[in-house]
This record gives sequence, C-alpha cells and structure tokens, in this order.
Amino acid sequence: MPGARFGAIMACIALVSCEAEHRDWSGPLAAVADSVARGIKLTCHREKFQGQYGEFRFAQPPFYFCQGMKADTFLSIALGKDDRAVWVERLWQAPNQQHTSHEALVRALSAHLGEGDMCPQSDDLAVRDNVRWAGPGYNLGVAKVDTAGVGWDYLLGPIDCHRV
Repeated sequence: MPGARFGAIMACIALVSCEAEHRDWSGPLAAVADSVARGIKLTCHREKFQGQYGEFRFAQPPFYFCQGMKADTFLSIALGKDDRAVWVERLWQAPNQQHTSHEALVRALSAHLGEGDMCPQSDDLAVRDNVRWAGPGYNLGVAKVDTAGVGWDYLLGPIDCHRV
C-alpha cells in the first residue's frame, strides 16, 4: 500500500528532535512540518505574499514562510491560506559526504517507495540529482544542493522537478 509506506518513510525522515511546541498548521503536510520543526527556533515572515508561486499552484494564497536553523541544518516551511503547510524543506551541509549522504537517502527511499523519478537538470545549477517520489496529494524530493549540501522537501501536488 503506497500511501501507508510513504507515510511511514515521511515520519522516519522528518524526525529532528523533540523540543519545540506544537504549531497549529493544517493540511496533509502539517505533521511533516511539525515534526521537522521540533527543536528548531523558527522565524515566521508574516507579511503575506499575494502572488501565485508556480511551485505552490495546488495551494491557496496568500503565502508566508517560516524559517530556522540549528547547527548545519536549515528548515523552511511555506504556509498558505488558513496556515495550510504547502511546502517543507530541510537542507544540511555534508562536506566530503554530499554524494554518499544523497545516495544513502535515495537508496532508503527507493527501498520503501520504489524507484524515484530523476528530474532533468533545471536552470538552477545549484540543485542537482533531484530524485522525486509521488505520494497521496504531495511529493517528496531529495537533491544535492550547492557544493556540499543535501536537501529534501515535501510539496503539495504531483511531482514538480524544480523544487528542493
């Protein structure tokens, strides 16, 4: 059952720590957002962005963003109408281990979810080897970012090769 496996993987990857308070986010990505935000102090940019972002075409504007950092990890959450989590991204630095970290994540996810879709290289040369899996109403991606980073993200809607 792909939905159940996807949820189990989502819970495993999303764990960071257990320190932060619960936030009142909604939508299918709310649990992911809450889990990855634990232990990370977030700053929310409450000014609403009215424009429709291409990546968030399956969400209702206005949007705002919450971001935070802990050690080598950067977290960004995009929220839409009614605090609906529409995108969750986690990036971390993996100097000298970028390739092995990326490959280990891809292998683990592929073992549970099946082979992911390798996205073609976009015009954003900082994001490479973007592999994505479709879930029920959202998708998950893992990519190499810049020269030493690894990132994963969840995004509402079907696979979108231009995120992470």
